[in-house]
Amino acid sequence: MENSPRSMSIDAVAAEQQRFMVRVYNWMAAGLGITGFMAYYVANTPTFFNIVMGNPIIPIVLIIAQIGLVFWLASRVMQMSVSQATGVFLLYAGLTGITFSTLFVVYTAASITATFMVTAGTFGAMSI
Repeated sequence: MENSPRSMSIDAVAAEQQRFMVRVYNWMAAGLGITGFMAYYVANTPTFFNIVMGNPIIPIVLIIAQIGLVFWLASRVMQMSVSQATGVFLLYAGLTGITFSTLFVVYTAASITATFMVTAGTFGAMSI
């Protein structure tokens, strides 16, 4: 069987595209779940929350670390193994959650939880 794009029917291409998008949305839903869990956990654990909010430089360091991780991942993702890229993605999701824990100072827990659930639910629904 020829392995070129021309050998696939339109239906086969559409089916493969659907499978790919399901995986993308599932990963995004998982990342949002990890981010939401970490934000909630840090915000509701006084020791961790005091570490994050106790020194005004820590939130800035967290944001810089997030941006640095994004640039590092973007520049190296094609050379990484699947497990390495997955690990960095999960690390990024957790780091984002720690950064987002500071939102609990401004917004109510119910508002933040509802927002994360709607967003994760949207990604989950889009993966079906």
